[in-house]
Amino acid sequence: MSLESAVRRALDPAFDSLELLTPAFLSQPSSPPASSCSPSTSRPHIAILDSSFNPPTLAHQAIASSSFPPRLADSTSTDDEPGDYMARLVLFSARNVDKTLGAGDASPAQRAEMMLVLASSLPSLYAPHTSASVAPSTLPPDIGVGLLSAATFAGKARVLRAFLAAHRPQVRPALTFLIGTDTLARLFEPRYYADMAAELDAFFADNWIVCARRGGADARAVEDEVLARPGVRDWVRRGRVRLVGSGHDGWEDVSSTRIRQRIRSGEGLDGLCTKEIEAYVREQGLYRS
Repeated sequence: MSLESAVRRALDPAFDSLELLTPAFLSQPSSPPASSCSPSTSRPHIAILDSSFNPPTLAHQAIASSSFPPRLADSTSTDDEPGDYMARLVLFSARNVDKTLGAGDASPAQRAEMMLVLASSLPSLYAPHTSASVAPSTLPPDIGVGLLSAATFAGKARVLRAFLAAHRPQVRPALTFLIGTDTLARLFEPRYYADMAAELDAFFADNWIVCARRGGADARAVEDEVLARPGVRDWVRRGRVRLVGSGHDGWEDVSSTRIRQRIRSGEGLDGLCTKEIEAYVREQGLYRS
């Protein structure tokens, strides 16, 4: 199936599965490293970078290649740890809540192509023996790129688990969604739920959230406010919501918005995205308007 037809399927609101653009993802039934399994369940742990990729940035790259972080200091949970990640999935939802296609934005097909470019740079970051990048067609089975239509995290987790049960029955994973501060705020926004407490109970029964720390006082204030909410604090204490990064890692202020702004002002993109992403953006004439 072509990329264009896969994107068209994922854009259909009635589509209720995963379009996997990397067929080899988790296709090899192998035992994950001991560090990537929960001591009690030996389940593989999959990191899912869920974003709009408009376009992918060096922050996306750093977060996708990060390790599963420890619990926050005030966590009192004795729940089993899922271990470090054994696989990474770069994921785009065609119907993310509060995200609409704007003038000059990359199309869903262009974003899918850029996601494949981003994914090709990941192996060298968490597996140093790998070359700087690999062709998307030769990505290892622990790197995947996928598209779906589900708008909420509960919906995405359900679709992913159903897909894996049908196509990778040997894989019964723990799932961790890697997100940013703005998405963390939306995750705990009551207006997106019929019964937020019950739906989050079901979601966090078998999933984790890792939020990437931003730099700057304003972003940290939003982060702290969300984490301190009564309905959120319990999940932090149980270790189901965690933070990655120190706030001083160098990618905190890197964003897709800054890339789009620099292109419109005729500036370079050094320090914001990979050379391959910059070449694609300029070749396609993106974000000029």
